[in-house]
Amino acid sequence: MIQCIWRYYVADKKSLSKITWRKTSRGASPKQIHRSANPESNALKFVLAVKYFIARKQFSEAFKPYDIKDVLEQYAAGHIDMLARVKQMESRMDTIQAIVNSNFKLLQDSKFVTLTRMSKVEDLLKDSQIRFNALMEIQNRSKFVINCTLREILSSNYRRNEFKYDLLASDKGSNARRMSF
Repeated sequence: MIQCIWRYYVADKKSLSKITWRKTSRGASPKQIHRSANPESNALKFVLAVKYFIARKQFSEAFKPYDIKDVLEQYAAGHIDMLARVKQMESRMDTIQAIVNSNFKLLQDSKFVTLTRMSKVEDLLKDSQIRFNALMEIQNRSKFVINCTLREILSSNYRRNEFKYDLLASDKGSNARRMSF
């Protein structure tokens, strides 16, 4: 307020203050000091007067005694406003938490579905491996049976041929014996 009144006083033409507004024109030296008497200075004085009256009103209100009821009402209103904002923030946080939980549940469900599918695939692979091993065992047995059968056939053929040779040899011997009698 004091600064506003001082600025208003200094801007007046009738002011006795040695501190004045400086106005320089072309060709005049900056040291020359003039008091303005033109419309600019009147507008400036008006603005300074308005600022002074505003400052004076604020100053007088600053020293006005407070009514405790008004203070309590303002505090209560501020408290209610703060509670409303806190509730609004809690609501937003609940919404965000619900979205996060929903996304987490979807992620968990997705993981469960993926793990279930992987388990099914692993079971199918184990079953396929068991079947493959059984088929390989059957093939190995079949090979063994075929090899054994082939050996038996070959060995029985060999025995038959051997038997034929023995018979032929014995027939030749008996013929020779017969001939000798």
